[in-house]
Amino acid sequence: MGADVMGEFTKEEFFRGFQRLNCDSVKALKKKLPALRKELKDSHKFKDTYEYAFSFSREKGQKSLVLDTAIGMWKLLFGIYSWPLCDQWCEFVEVNHKKA
Repeated sequence: MGADVMGEFTKEEFFRGFQRLNCDSVKALKKKLPALRKELKDSHKFKDTYEYAFSFSREKGQKSLVLDTAIGMWKLLFGIYSWPLCDQWCEFVEVNHKKA
């Protein structure tokens, strides 16, 4: 929706996001969600969303994500594709992230 900070929306950001989605109510947004999820099946849209989500999720001044946030984002984004290795990947990263 174009928010500057993850999890926080100003009134202006909220309404601007609704306008971009051509929604005038929460009910209209709920109806639009299946189409938005379907768009993520397109590899180019998914890549753009993935890059945006991770840069948006970083704390100010950080180059990478906090581990818990990264794992949450992977599970959220890769859940769309039902990636069978997602849980194994997240477990691997949890075990090995400080060894690099």
